[in-house]
Amino acid sequence: MGNLSSDLDDIIPKVLSNWNNQYSLFTLRYSLFHKEYQQAVNPDLLAKSYFFQFILLFIDDLYTQILSKTAKNFREIDLRRIKEVEAQITYDFKKSTPSINEMAKMAGMSVSKFKNLFSELFSTSPHQHILDKKMMYAQGLLQTGKYSITQVAYQVGYHHPSGFTRVFKQKFNYSPNTSYFEKS
Repeated sequence: MGNLSSDLDDIIPKVLSNWNNQYSLFTLRYSLFHKEYQQAVNPDLLAKSYFFQFILLFIDDLYTQILSKTAKNFREIDLRRIKEVEAQITYDFKKSTPSINEMAKMAGMSVSKFKNLFSELFSTSPHQHILDKKMMYAQGLLQTGKYSITQVAYQVGYHHPSGFTRVFKQKFNYSPNTSYFEKS
């Protein structure tokens, strides 16, 4: 690695350019911050929390750019990008799940490379992984007893509770209207 100062002069503009991308984790978190800030009970504490999140994201992006300076780290960078895409998608289940093409674009790689590395990383396909995480989240919400099936269905991105019920039953071999205590 060359002079750190000149490397940072090259790296920082790349990171800032990436942050302007509509699919960036920063953009996602910033829009969420904006929504939460409008309703925050303690806006100063919320702002500090997000500030530290943004600093950590910035440092992580700097680190990724520094790794990309050497060819041997390309695989590590690709895996980090896939983890970032997975984090973006599973951060808010209410949003519709992007297509494989959109996910690959978010990661900045071809569809086949994205699918292969994703499967290697998570031992399943992207859509199955996201579906499994949605259903685990839904199961947790239902177990609290605070939400109806319809409310949970909407929380995990289903517009029709019947579709949610079908997928939930396929995943867990019991209906979501079965109480948690009946299964135990």
